[in-house]
Amino acid sequence: MKKLLASLVLLTSTFVFAANKEAPSVKVEAFTVTNDVVTISKKYPATIKAEKSVNIIARVSGALQNRYFEEGSFVKKGQKLYKIEQRTYQANIDSSRAALNSAKSLLVKATNDWKRYKKLYEQKSISASQKDEYYYNYQNALANTKNAEAALTNAKIQYGYTQIKAPMDGIISTTLLNVGNYVNANTVLTTITKVDPVYVEFSLPQTDLGKYLSHIKSKEVKFSMNCQNECIVGGTLKYISPILDSSTDTLLLRTEFPNKDNKVIVGQFTNINVENIAIPGVISIPEIAIMQNGGASVVYVIDDKSTVQIRPVVLTGENTQTGVVISSGLKSGEKIVLSNIAKLRPNSKVQIVEGKK
Repeated sequence: MKKLLASLVLLTSTFVFAANKEAPSVKVEAFTVTNDVVTISKKYPATIKAEKSVNIIARVSGALQNRYFEEGSFVKKGQKLYKIEQRTYQANIDSSRAALNSAKSLLVKATNDWKRYKKLYEQKSISASQKDEYYYNYQNALANTKNAEAALTNAKIQYGYTQIKAPMDGIISTTLLNVGNYVNANTVLTTITKVDPVYVEFSLPQTDLGKYLSHIKSKEVKFSMNCQNECIVGGTLKYISPILDSSTDTLLLRTEFPNKDNKVIVGQFTNINVENIAIPGVISIPEIAIMQNGGASVVYVIDDKSTVQIRPVVLTGENTQTGVVISSGLKSGEKIVLSNIAKLRPNSKVQIVEGKK
């Protein structure tokens, strides 16, 4: 019993000594809060669209004789795509050319008659009505010749339409009619889509208009997009809608991206990154300083007695090069804890071993 009592006295003395001894300071890294100009980036959902898409339409009717392209291939402007049967249109050229030759012969005769009878009238050998008749014949022959020339030109144009060529560079889609089918005029045969460059369209929420639109309009921001696990850079702003979409409270913007390697597929959904947005008077802190407590974001703030207290902060959801932006909770000049956070409790003593600004 005496040994037990002695042990209890010794244990009690140990606890009293430990309670009177101050806990050692926790060594931490600290970050000094500043109110400064920060560069942020924003991400918005976007859609990739073709700069231009053109339907290839038959301008004349006839049997489809040839197709010169592979479906889904890249075609160049002026490249032959189809040929429509040409015999009818060649016959029209030959007929129009013969009609022109005949009209020219009649014009030669009418011109000579007019010159001769004009001279006779000046010599008062014929009446005015006779002179007028030959003048009208000459004018009629001249008009018939011009009509014949126009008919020949039109026949050549119609013949040219039998050779269907690509109006621009792009990727050609599947053919809608195969060789051997009869094609009517104004029939769509296929489509060519220009894929370099491509448009990337996104909508700016009304809540972001006042904060970011002026920055986006400036040439200081940079645009990139995420596509097939790759970041595509080099986007430029091409269009800002003058009208806010009242149904979605968003403003449409369009950017243009190079696509020389055809890595970007038209119709894809992606995310566009608006980078290098400079915002003045903003507090940004490293993300590692933030803890979650009951759904709220909190940090440890170091006071002038080198003890820490929990402080709630409000995040804006915006990222910077140094961390995340907060709208309230901290003031410029305060210090927050960056390391050994798990070892801390409210009122813990800390020793700053390395500060970050």
